[in-house]
Amino acid sequence: MLCFIRPSASGADHELIFHYIPSEGWLYRWDARCKWLSFMTMSTLVLKTGPPGLAVFTLTALTVFATHKPILRHFRMPATWWYLLLLILLMNALKLPPDRSIFSTEGIISGCVVCWKIMTLISFAVILTATTSPSETVQAINSFFRFLPLHWNHRLTTMITLTLRFVPYLMGEYRKIELAARARTGSSGPGIIIRHVMPAFVRRSLTIAEDIATALQARGYREDLPVKANPLKKQDIFALIAIMVFAILTFAIDWALGAKLS
Repeated sequence: MLCFIRPSASGADHELIFHYIPSEGWLYRWDARCKWLSFMTMSTLVLKTGPPGLAVFTLTALTVFATHKPILRHFRMPATWWYLLLLILLMNALKLPPDRSIFSTEGIISGCVVCWKIMTLISFAVILTATTSPSETVQAINSFFRFLPLHWNHRLTTMITLTLRFVPYLMGEYRKIELAARARTGSSGPGIIIRHVMPAFVRRSLTIAEDIATALQARGYREDLPVKANPLKKQDIFALIAIMVFAILTFAIDWALGAKLS
């Protein structure tokens, strides 16, 4: 999977990684409620599977990328994420008893599996957000929270959908602030992040949050209006059942193989 995810240093790519990318494909035509349920199920099972099951889920993500090439073209891993994965790998490799060596084969393998799971989860998140429009996401989340009072339903839906769009935008803003700080100071050391980048980034984040709240108020945001969802089609339900069965079978086979080997 790593060969499909290229590091990027541009802020524009940061803003696109978790954004909706209009295109055509079977995932775009699939109902958002079924899409969210299936990807949440697979993401949960990814955390519990071993390498055999993880390989199946990774192949599933690669198959989706192969059939939806516009998503693959916009899939760029920010360079800082690679440092985070390297840190996670080192932390897992060093998590050993005192009487063992600093690094061992089993520690490195454990760290690689953790990073592999994170990459698979990122792939699922990119696929889901790239093929689901914000309006479809709102309808899907509203359907999931129908058991709550109407105002809580609207509030949770708004928070989740804004987060999905807010975080990628903040990633781009962080990159712009970092580049500007490095250009002004002429320094590339880690101290510039604490002294110059983080204070400016926090101020910028608060300003953006205030602008969004003002925009919602100006556009007449209300929490007492129900959101109507279209009825599910039979083919969407059948596809959801098929993917859920596939994911559960993959997890069950992986668990059986792990129990047999142990």
